[in-house]
Amino acid sequence: MNVPMPSLARADTQGALAEMRSYLWQLAEMLNCELENITVREADVRRAIAEKTESENPRAVFNAIKALIIGSADIVEQYYETISARLEGQYVAQSEFGEFRQTTSAAIEANAAGITQLYENLQSVTSALEDIGDMLIAVTATIRTGYLYTDEQGVDWYGLEIGQKNEVDGVETFNRFARFTAERLSFFDNNDTEIAWISGYTMHITSAEIGRLAVGQYNVEPEPGGGLAFFWKGA
Repeated sequence: MNVPMPSLARADTQGALAEMRSYLWQLAEMLNCELENITVREADVRRAIAEKTESENPRAVFNAIKALIIGSADIVEQYYETISARLEGQYVAQSEFGEFRQTTSAAIEANAAGITQLYENLQSVTSALEDIGDMLIAVTATIRTGYLYTDEQGVDWYGLEIGQKNEVDGVETFNRFARFTAERLSFFDNNDTEIAWISGYTMHITSAEIGRLAVGQYNVEPEPGGGLAFFWKGA
């Protein structure tokens, strides 16, 4: 709540008293409104705690109280110490056939949540040969370690995330990333869609190429003439 200072611009006594009376009236209205809001917020907090406690889920109770505190916070303090660095390199080769140039860079940023590394590798060929134009290959890669995301249950997950995008003459040829946490290994396409994952005892993939497969006490192997053969491995 922001309480303005009274305005006492009137020079005469009666005018100054009238302005002070108006200021006190407005101040009382603001205080009453703020007290009412505090009462409503407290009631909301207690009701949410009661509802979440019935579910006997400590994380649900924690998340509910956290959301209500942040949503109704009058004071918010935030501090992050950040370290940044940038490294650059260049390689150039020239001959009668043209010029090859490679420029590399690495940008690193670290704070209390994690470390982000951004790499760029630009390779260009300026050709002196007839009927052969210039070409540019660009690779950008990102490596993130530390805090990665918060899931739908409000659990914070830490781990490693690696992404890479390849381009040839401005045309994207590859763009994917992988994420590894203590709970899950996931692979994503360029639309941030999870296309394959491994978690616990389960692996989910769209397609697979397997030369040899063991299922329980059996080995499954391809036959020379086509088809599959099941061989008992023994107890």
